[in-house]
Amino acid sequence: MATSSPKPRGRWILIAGAIAAIAAASGMVMMSLAPRNTEFTMESIVSDVYQRFPEVEQLTADDLVTRLASAKPPLLIDVREEAEYKVSHLAGAERVAPNSKPADVIASLGSKAAGRDVVFYCSVGMRSSELASATQDGLVKAGATSVSNLVGGAFGWHNAKRALVDAAGSPTEQIHPYNASWGKLVERKELIKLDAK
Repeated sequence: MATSSPKPRGRWILIAGAIAAIAAASGMVMMSLAPRNTEFTMESIVSDVYQRFPEVEQLTADDLVTRLASAKPPLLIDVREEAEYKVSHLAGAERVAPNSKPADVIASLGSKAAGRDVVFYCSVGMRSSELASATQDGLVKAGATSVSNLVGGAFGWHNAKRALVDAAGSPTEQIHPYNASWGKLVERKELIKLDAK
């Protein structure tokens, strides 16, 4: 009787488990970007974010616009890679690397967060909800009035034709796709740009 090798799915589970263990030991923020459901649409991704992160307040773009117009606007935190941020971001947003240790984020943002709402965002809300979840208790202890995630992230903001700025702070309609798969969620494909040049 021939012996069969382990099925590929089993190997992936073992590899994913090992990566998660290493990430946990090093304090890295770790999550799977793959949606849990099989449908790959903005609506399904947003639904997935709500399911994965029930402890994180999910702020709509309209609510964020209202908060940005207030006397004390929120502290915006962009949780994307540098190339993504340089192509475009929400005006006034500070970038934090997606793999940042939660303790480092709390230490660097704590004094800026005091007395303010903190709103995290990334391309669609996965990376930012992960970091918001990992840091919200510490940020609230540091004085933040609330910690939330922008529903739909930068892609949702872009798809609604809301204002973005480039690395120099100039208005732009361009958006970084994160990668080819996730870029399918960007509605105006002609505005996709991979670098800030």
